Amino acid sequence: KIETRLLVSSAVFIMLFTIGTTESRDDGELNLTGSEGEILRQLTDPRHYNKLSRPSPNEITTVYVHIHVYSLGSIDAQNLRYTAQILLRYRWKDSRLQQGNILQYEGGLAARIWFPHIYIVNEQESKVMGVSGKDIINSIQPDGTVVHLSRMKVTLQCVMNLQKFPFDSQKCPLIMESWNYNASQLVLMWEDDSPVTVDSHLQLPEYSLEGVIINSSTAKYWWQKTSNMNQHLNGFYGKAAGNFSTLSVHFALQRQYGFYIMDYYVPSILIVVVSWVTFWLDANSTPGRTVLGTSTLLTFITLSRNIGSSLPKVSYIKSS
Repeated sequence: KIETRLLVSSAVFIMLFTIGTTESRDDGELNLTGSEGEILRQLTDPRHYNKLSRPSPNEITTVYVHIHVYSLGSIDAQNLRYTAQILLRYRWKDSRLQQGNILQYEGGLAARIWFPHIYIVNEQESKVMGVSGKDIINSIQPDGTVVHLSRMKVTLQCVMNLQKFPFDSQKCPLIMESWNYNASQLVLMWEDDSPVTVDSHLQLPEYSLEGVIINSSTAKYWWQKTSNMNQHLNGFYGKAAGNFSTLSVHFALQRQYGFYIMDYYVPSILIVVVSWVTFWLDANSTPGRTVLGTSTLLTFITLSRNIGSSLPKVSYIKSS
């Protein structure tokens, strides 16, 4: 009898645990307990709220963007990329979510409400940061304004011009664009008050940040249908064609050339000076003149290879 009771109790416990886990997954990793959870359930009831529909289908939805830069690092000239740790903030108004309180949630609120799909055009890799969980915060204001915050680490492409290396300056971009809504449906705009901020303690090992340049524009995409193309693909790409709202920020970087002065230019000058010794050698001292000239040439080649190993193989001539 005792064993039977233990088995029954275990089965009931497992059943309750499974039900609780399923509910938490259905809530998109949100903890919807208490009054805030009940308010959100009522606001996002599928009977009167369609999360697949924009807040105002007959009007243009405006999403305001703010970026805070924690750090810029790993500026890789050889692979033409750099990494950044940033805080992204999106803000838009959804009048369907109007209520009398300020609601704040951690986790996947996008599973329950309409959410703009914004992507980074020059992204190579990205992830949401966090130790015990993903660093995502969402809040809903009384007037229906939704604010989304996420802390991210991104690896971005940066096309560099190295003709003046190591006295060059670069502009590395971060470009954001609407994914599935064109400019007649959704517009991205920078926040009026400090759209891009940079951490006051930001330091770079090889560059100095000279400034931040922001811009807003429209990207145009179009595909020409031909009889040779698959009709199914034509239909798909035809839906993606159009004008899409775009925001960009360029980080103006100036290379610090002190390292190259001490490790390349000063040794090169000393090697040239040493090579002048051949003018004082006896004209008949052929082995000594040959060894000194060959050693100078090989040293120059070694220095150039050491510097060039960290740079991409470009078709133009660099100053170094």
